[in-house]
Amino acid sequence: MMVHAGPKARVALLAFHVSNGDGRHDSDADHEVIFAINREKAWSVGAGAVDEVAGCWRAPEFDRFSPGPVPRVAMIEEGWRFECTHCGEWVSSDGEMLDDEGQWTGMRPVERRGSVYCCGACLARDDAAARLRSARHAALVEVLVARYPGLLKVTHAYHEGDGVGLIGCEATVLLAELAHDVRMTWDGDGNYAYCHPGDVGKFKALYGWRGADERSPAPAAASDGA
Repeated sequence: MMVHAGPKARVALLAFHVSNGDGRHDSDADHEVIFAINREKAWSVGAGAVDEVAGCWRAPEFDRFSPGPVPRVAMIEEGWRFECTHCGEWVSSDGEMLDDEGQWTGMRPVERRGSVYCCGACLARDDAAARLRSARHAALVEVLVARYPGLLKVTHAYHEGDGVGLIGCEATVLLAELAHDVRMTWDGDGNYAYCHPGDVGKFKALYGWRGADERSPAPAAASDGA
């Protein structure tokens, strides 16, 4: 007679607080909540969450979230704190913030995809900043495409700050006529290109730049202004 084994019972995973610091309240250390069947396993698994686990404690208040992850907002309610992704303020259950009327009020933490914000307004500001970065990236690529007909690829583009124009931009591009990438920067003194020594002569010949070294000012353009 053939006997069929029944479904395998699931082993309950318990919540543990792991840290690489001096105790569970060490504010200078890394902390995380992980789930495991016992403390020994939690210590082992915790090495992937924090470097060099120095402490491991049961955290039964988070067992209800097994097998994880624990929402950051739930951790805040239990006394943990996190840095706001946008403004950098420490977000905690007893933290305070200025409201729209300039009055101090309790923080209203929100979480999205593991990132913590002190309030919904800060999340909205972070979204707005991301849209601005995206728009500036697109504008920078448009300028490069128009200025350099031999452009094959923009391998890197970055803009620092929240202003307008190209001041603070930098980009790394690949041009069809050159053997190596060229790094472009825009700052208050002008537009510069950093070429491989073997490409400097050809770059200047193609695009009319003057100068004797690899850091030659580029021709000014109306769209480069702040």
